[in-house]
Amino acid sequence: MGKLQLASTNTATPTKATYSWWFKATDNGVQQGHWGWHRGNDASNYWMAVYKSSNGSIYFNWKQSSLSVTLGTTQKFRDSTAWTHMVISIDTTLGTAADRVKMFVNGSRVTSFEDGLDTISQNTAIQCWSNSNDQLEIGTDYVSSSAHDFKGYISNWIFTDGYAYDASAFGSTDSTTGIWQPNTSPSV
Repeated sequence: MGKLQLASTNTATPTKATYSWWFKATDNGVQQGHWGWHRGNDASNYWMAVYKSSNGSIYFNWKQSSLSVTLGTTQKFRDSTAWTHMVISIDTTLGTAADRVKMFVNGSRVTSFEDGLDTISQNTAIQCWSNSNDQLEIGTDYVSSSAHDFKGYISNWIFTDGYAYDASAFGSTDSTTGIWQPNTSPSV
């Protein structure tokens, strides 16, 4: 898969955002970035990324100034034939700190993490795409100044700025097969 790069033209600093995407990784045992935001002139202090670690866990990292969030799944993603749906939903206005960043895998909320560092204050503004130097890359990440290209497929990648949605906005369970499937026309 090639990388897609977009520069930010947004100057807003929202408190809500959602990322939804389907993926099938074809290379196991190697760190692979799904997507990442980074600030060109201050990338070590402003970035947000999702990647699959070499052990198969999926990690979400968010860094901006003193804020640092790391969530790594205990579940391992090693089946190179399966499509997987991920959602990261951010709403810093929520009163419960553990609800400010939610991760969903195939419709189920992930609540147990092998790594979990969460220092988000209530009403924190998301600054990862509020500067003209901010850049989004899909098919790689930006973690500790090192890009890791994705090897596989990414589909139905959706980003909402200013809205926090749960996984049910993007998929549903088939009543016959019990398999999580995409909503073909999500109303987001």
